[in-house]
Amino acid sequence: SSLPLPSVPVRVIYITNKNGWKILCSKSDSFNMAFLGGKRPKNLNSLKLLSISFFLLNTYVCMANICSSCNRQTRGQHLVSKGRYYCNQACYMKTKPRCLKCKLRITTGYYVTPKGAMCKKCYGESIPRCSSCRTKMEYWTSLGKKKYCNRCIKKPRCSECWLPKSKAKRLQDGRRICKRCMAQTVTSLKQATAIFKKSRKVLGTITGETKQKMPVLKLCYLDELELKVQFDNDISTLRGYYHDTGRTKIIFLLRTVTKEHMAVTSVHEHMHDIVRKHYGRLNRAPPWVHEGICQYISAIFCKKYKLKKSLIELETHGDPVYGNSYRFFRKKFGANNWPGLRRWMKSISVRSIPRNAPIVRD
Repeated sequence: SSLPLPSVPVRVIYITNKNGWKILCSKSDSFNMAFLGGKRPKNLNSLKLLSISFFLLNTYVCMANICSSCNRQTRGQHLVSKGRYYCNQACYMKTKPRCLKCKLRITTGYYVTPKGAMCKKCYGESIPRCSSCRTKMEYWTSLGKKKYCNRCIKKPRCSECWLPKSKAKRLQDGRRICKRCMAQTVTSLKQATAIFKKSRKVLGTITGETKQKMPVLKLCYLDELELKVQFDNDISTLRGYYHDTGRTKIIFLLRTVTKEHMAVTSVHEHMHDIVRKHYGRLNRAPPWVHEGICQYISAIFCKKYKLKKSLIELETHGDPVYGNSYRFFRKKFGANNWPGLRRWMKSISVRSIPRNAPIVRD
């Protein structure tokens, strides 16, 4: 007589009768192994090995129909994809990645970004456009918050905003200024004088040095300024120069610059005048000390009036004299600490100051 078999195979079942042994595998009721002979087998090891073999084979056959998503056994109609089984379409969709932007399951091809997968539609919408020609681009160069394609980044740059501009006015000293910056430039001596005096007044409120005769202001172009200054680095970053002849003090400012640049440069050059008169012990200090002090005070001025563009220029200046010196004083005294800087200027030993500005890593 036959016995009912379990629906899920978990072991090999032995059934004995008068004539001998037979082995049953519980995959289905119709599957029944033949007798191993009319007599009880003498070699029980071979019987155990055969039993284990049927057990592993039966387990593999049944596990092959397990859903790869919910881990349940598939019944009836089901899906098969790349050798994996799924109960239905819902289980199959759970294995697909979600789009990083629209959060929907991706059923077709997709793009892999550092942050996650994106469907083709969302990826196409996320590709930025060039800030100049407005064409979509896969590769670009970033300048601040703006992005430019490889063709537009090679255009001549405005000497004020440093952005690539195809249409820019060329001045007699070789500088190019875009239309937007040109509308904000200072061209007359009258406009420059008003900014020059106001900058000195604001500097007096920062440093407390108000009782001092103001230097003479003169405007000049870049080529004229280059002849007066021994500047070994990129001349395009030069906008002013302080000159003390002993009898007269003159501040040369670059003509045709924006009002913001005119004000920041005026503060910088005025600070040279204050250091020379009230802190004469630093006259023998290396040039980076003077430039670092003036850059530090200019940064305080930019923060006070929220001149973000000029502040970024000061903080990211690549010149070893102007940039490294400012970063040295900012790390030593903090972002806004004129009293601390003044005590340092009065007490520091000039001989202990290094010849070159220390390199500060942010």
